[in-house]
Amino acid sequence: MDDLYKEALKITVEEQKVSFAQLQRKLSIGFCKAGELLEKMVEDGYISEVGMKGKVLINQAQLDEILSKN
Repeated sequence: MDDLYKEALKITVEEQKVSFAQLQRKLSIGFCKAGELLEKMVEDGYISEVGMKGKVLINQAQLDEILSKN
């Protein structure tokens, strides 16, 4: 798990919001990179889907455990 992905995951869990724009602003990345990060979160089971209907499926305690293993 690379550092950018970890930061994106932290932001998404803390805000409890699945948002391209949020990641773009907070991480100073482009739309495509934000999309790649969110798609990876879906694949890893951390969010339900990309877009406005997406839901964060893990809480802060679960995130802390995930990050401590990586």
